[in-house]
Amino acid sequence: MQTVIRSDYSDTTVKIARWLLKVLKWDCVGERPTCKQAVITTYPHVANMDLFYALMSAFALRIPVVYMMKKEWFFWPLGPIFKWLGGIPIDRSRSNNVVDQMIKWFDAHETLYVICPPEGTRKNVKYWKMGFYFIAVGAKVPVLPAFCDYYNRRSGVTEPIEMTGDLKVDYENIKSHYVKEVGRCGEIDPKYFEKDAIMVKPREPRRDNAMNAPTGSGSPA
Repeated sequence: MQTVIRSDYSDTTVKIARWLLKVLKWDCVGERPTCKQAVITTYPHVANMDLFYALMSAFALRIPVVYMMKKEWFFWPLGPIFKWLGGIPIDRSRSNNVVDQMIKWFDAHETLYVICPPEGTRKNVKYWKMGFYFIAVGAKVPVLPAFCDYYNRRSGVTEPIEMTGDLKVDYENIKSHYVKEVGRCGEIDPKYFEKDAIMVKPREPRRDNAMNAPTGSGSPA
């Protein structure tokens, strides 16, 4: 089964998600952006339940997302369920170029919102993994900061941020959105790797390889 890629969610899915969040006394803030493509950063990533609240918020806001997960999670019967919900299995044991693969996905789909946690783990980290940034710059799409705030029982998205290709400027801009929405993010204070700053080279999307990307169903859930 291939990962299911949608352009929208059904009214029923949206209503169920909004009802469930209300029952859980959980606030969902923000709205679907006007841009049709974006890399969604979800921060902080502290628990397995982050995925549940991220998906419920995406359903409620009608932001049809796909998300990357370790391939080890895609065992039967969870594998087909995760893929139906937009899961993309990632093999961390191989030196696969995930950045180029995801750029091809953006080339192949007019509507695509990819969730990519910058921490890459549920543990507190000193540095962000900057793959999400290289994907956004390479595909020439904005970054949409999303958050999950357990203390105040709220989650959602802020505003899309266009990437300039200057990692220091873009990073501080992204971080400012999180410090504003979730105060604890300022306490963790992750930093990008200095070596990543010299690796950023804006490039044209490789549309000649777009046909190699999965096509998905495009139908609402």
